[in-house]
Amino acid sequence: MKYNLKFIFLTMALFSGLVLGEAEPVGFFDENFHDYQENLEEASEQKKLGIFVFFYLDDCPFCHKMRQQVFNQAEIITFYKKYFLNFEEDANGSLEVINFVGKQTTQRRFATEEHNVFATPVLVFFDLKGKILAYRTGFLNQSDFLLFGKFVKDKQYLKTNFIRYKRQYKRQSK
Repeated sequence: MKYNLKFIFLTMALFSGLVLGEAEPVGFFDENFHDYQENLEEASEQKKLGIFVFFYLDDCPFCHKMRQQVFNQAEIITFYKKYFLNFEEDANGSLEVINFVGKQTTQRRFATEEHNVFATPVLVFFDLKGKILAYRTGFLNQSDFLLFGKFVKDKQYLKTNFIRYKRQYKRQSK
């Protein structure tokens, strides 16, 4: 009897999340149907500043590191979701993509031919017309990735590059 009660209690505890309808955690990336004309329209309708695209390769250790250490941080998710639609594209992928001007291509061509992605990770911000606002190759830690988003949000790309902005920001923070 004692063991039956423990079993019943344990079973109820395990499944209570399902019964109560626990929400799944919000992820960093938005649902991607690989239609960037549609993504631009959606970003505009949602009053976003633009679109962020993370180009990756499956065997890229720095891409995995960003997924494990950066894209899962609540502060980053909140900031990026507020200002941008966020997508990821496999730079070696064969899925069909509709680019910003409505042309059908593949993930690989979208990355390499249209956006010069040859090393990953590549982090690109686009405005609501599909024009590149900021482009960066390489890993960014949590604070630098958040700063990169603020660099775009505050339109600092019109005045300087990200490296200079970051140096100036760090000097002012001391």
